[in-house]
Order: sequence, then structure tokens, then C-alpha cells
Amino acid sequence: DRALNIWMKNFGGKHPDIAMCYAGFRVTHFANGNHQKALEYMQKSLEIYQAVYGAEHPRIGECYNNIAYILNSLNEKYKALEYYDRSYGIMKKYLPEDNWKVKTIKNRIDEMAKRNINEFPLPEVPAMVKKYYTFIPYNYKTGYFNSLGNFKKVAFKLARTLDKQLPVTAFS
Repeated sequence: DRALNIWMKNFGGKHPDIAMCYAGFRVTHFANGNHQKALEYMQKSLEIYQAVYGAEHPRIGECYNNIAYILNSLNEKYKALEYYDRSYGIMKKYLPEDNWKVKTIKNRIDEMAKRNINEFPLPEVPAMVKKYYTFIPYNYKTGYFNSLGNFKKVAFKLARTLDKQLPVTAFS
């Protein structure tokens, strides 16, 4: 905390060293089992890196990967999958496919995509929406995974026609 205060005083709140300090706090809190606090620090780190480097920098990809890992540990599978996908999209632009970071992210996505839909926390979603959702991970290797944004629109449209209201947590 003392180092962070000194850096904040000298660099201001939007400096990469501040983001790195927050990422370090994330490691400590995660190791101590405080995953929610780790997530908060990683989101602060992401915010700073985005302000400094823009949306498509490898640091942003690393942040998305770390956030996905934390979300997965918090059993927020759907959100984790989204963040892994974002991370993979950025990292494969800058690193070759055989790079260990790219491979690790791809393996995590593939592993999550193989899981059964029932593991994902979508308890109140109508069967029709669940059927569409399983389509996304199943066809990941063919490139349909990147249609997560379209999935949300379709899911809400289907829910509306079925006169059902989806839980906010399922898509936020």
C-alpha cells in the first residue's frame, strides 16, 4: 500500500506502474482466497491499461485472461467464457498460434466449451434459449463462438416471444 501511495503521488492514477501494482494485489488476494477482491483489483488494472494502451494491446488481452480465470473460480462461467474469448482475440493478433500464452487461453476456452450446458448458471432460461446456447460452444472450432453478442440479442428476442424474463445475471 505504501508503494502504491508513493506511485499515485508521483505518477497519478493512470500510469502502467499503478496498473501493475493493482495486478500484484490481485495475485495476493486470489492466493488468500479473496477472489472477489482480486477481481476488483484486476478490473482497476484493466481500466488503467485501456486508458494508456487502448483496447487492443496485449496487456489488455492478459487482463481479460486474468479476469476470466478469476470469474471461473467464482463460478461465473458465462462471463469467464466471454473474457477468455476477448483475450484470445487480442493475443492471437500479436503472438503466434504456438505461443504458450495463446495456447493456454485456447485450451481454457476449449475446455469450457466441452462442458455441459448445465454447468453454466442459467437456471431460468427457457429450453429454446438453452438449445441455442449449446450451439455456440459446440461450434467453437468453426468460428461461431464469436457470435456471443448476437446470442444475447437472439436470446432476449426468444425470451420475449416466449413471454419469459431472463435473469439479469445470465447476460451481464
